[in-house]
Amino acid sequence: MLVGSANMTSRGLSINAEAMWAQKNIALSSLDKVFANLTTGTEPLTKNLLTAYKALQKKKPPPKALKGEIQSVPPPAPIAAGDLLPFREAVESGAVNPAGYREFWVQVEGLQGGSGNQLELPRQGHRFFGFSFSNYSFPDKKTIGVVTLRAGASIWNDRLLTWHGNNKMERINLPTKAQGGFQYNDSATMFRRLPDGSFELVTESWESDLARSWRRASAASGLLFRLRSATNSRLVGLIP
Repeated sequence: MLVGSANMTSRGLSINAEAMWAQKNIALSSLDKVFANLTTGTEPLTKNLLTAYKALQKKKPPPKALKGEIQSVPPPAPIAAGDLLPFREAVESGAVNPAGYREFWVQVEGLQGGSGNQLELPRQGHRFFGFSFSNYSFPDKKTIGVVTLRAGASIWNDRLLTWHGNNKMERINLPTKAQGGFQYNDSATMFRRLPDGSFELVTESWESDLARSWRRASAASGLLFRLRSATNSRLVGLIP
């Protein structure tokens, strides 16, 4: 049985501190009895009931304490990219081992490639996915590894992670919209490590509550970096 205060709001799913308690070895019959008592005299939620509830909310708005739950997550403090360490330097110095983190996100302005689905990763970004590559002097395209991505029930087990020597970039091929993928421009795109060795793909608008919470979490953990050495570079981050 799982009991707690977690709320299904953007703040509850992003920046709030939510507590849950898991209790094991409880007889299902006793739980059924408790829930039967709790639901006595109640009505199942219907579309009509929800519409009526929304109308009542307009007449009597929720108290101030609850209003905070539906407000947008505030923007993170301004970040001077020049003050951040490039991801590659953090990894090559031994300060960070990307393979030891659960989540890795990249700021996306636009994608490259003929199909417009190649996301530039920072050098050494491949290490998050469990690969090892150091031949950055190779002049042409070279496959570093193949990544399995998931989103909901969708699985893409053929996503190439490659080195492009002509423009000195690591890139990963994301699923296009025609393949069941997403709109990636002006977003934060996250890869979340799963127990079976695949990675959940999540993409959010750059100024969404969730993307803001990722930036805040990485910054608070000292795991926010520049993608490249240039001071106006995009951001990348790791989350424990």
